[in-house]
Amino acid sequence: MVKRGATIRNITLPDIPRLMPIKNQAGWNQIPGDWARLIRLNPGGCFCIQVDGEIIGTVTTTPVSSKMAWVGMLVVREDERGRGFGRMLLNQAIHYLESRGFTTIFLDATPVGKPLYLSAGFKTRGVLKRHVINTLNIASLEMEGVKGRLREFSSEFMDSVCNLDKKMTGYDRRDVIKSLVSPETSKVHLKPDGTVDGYIIWREGQNFTQVGPLVAREAEIARVLVICAMSSMNLDVGCIDVPSERQHFEIFLKGIGAVPAREFTRMYKGKHPSFTSDGEFATSGPEKG
Repeated sequence: MVKRGATIRNITLPDIPRLMPIKNQAGWNQIPGDWARLIRLNPGGCFCIQVDGEIIGTVTTTPVSSKMAWVGMLVVREDERGRGFGRMLLNQAIHYLESRGFTTIFLDATPVGKPLYLSAGFKTRGVLKRHVINTLNIASLEMEGVKGRLREFSSEFMDSVCNLDKKMTGYDRRDVIKSLVSPETSKVHLKPDGTVDGYIIWREGQNFTQVGPLVAREAEIARVLVICAMSSMNLDVGCIDVPSERQHFEIFLKGIGAVPAREFTRMYKGKHPSFTSDGEFATSGPEKG
């Protein structure tokens, strides 16, 4: 039963230090910069729940296109779980998105959260498999012959990357990509004619470096990009969330030392999604797909 006096309000940037301990209890990888990115992407759609003035839970929403959005960072403080607060936050996120015309809502569910999402009408779309890898094992891998086709992801490539991403996934994820990209932590792969045929972005986290999104026209391009990313990281451990249908890519990852760590269930609510994973080899993380 939910306690009396529970209120839901928008999260603001000054709240971030109060959100991190709740997130840390769940063992998640996000850092303050990830919270800030989500808030800036959609300041009206990120919420916390308070009881007696204390923040005890959070949820975020991220528009991906005009009709599709993502729910993430749904977490409740350990000592307050099982009292309905998670359902309150989920309902708030759903109402917020549906009232603004979003017809498809995605999320990546942990095993703990999946029963809640099923009860709220979400359906299973697929499975993501997280692999972790010691990046020190990657630095010595041979990359001669491909370095000449790799470039830093600078602004000149943004339109080409976003066009490729839309073709490969079915949605225009420009705002999310722009929020993630940095020349120091992203690469593009070029065709001989100079057009983009793959890209990868990575970012440091609390426990490991998150690798993704990774989108490419061909598996060989994805392999080149992931080796490049892993060998460029500042942290010794990286993780990558791979759609389960990418079995050959998983075999490649295991061949360079990756170890399966956990699974997420990709779920959706509303209109059956056109979202595909034809060229998606890794997601950007469960908080925004």
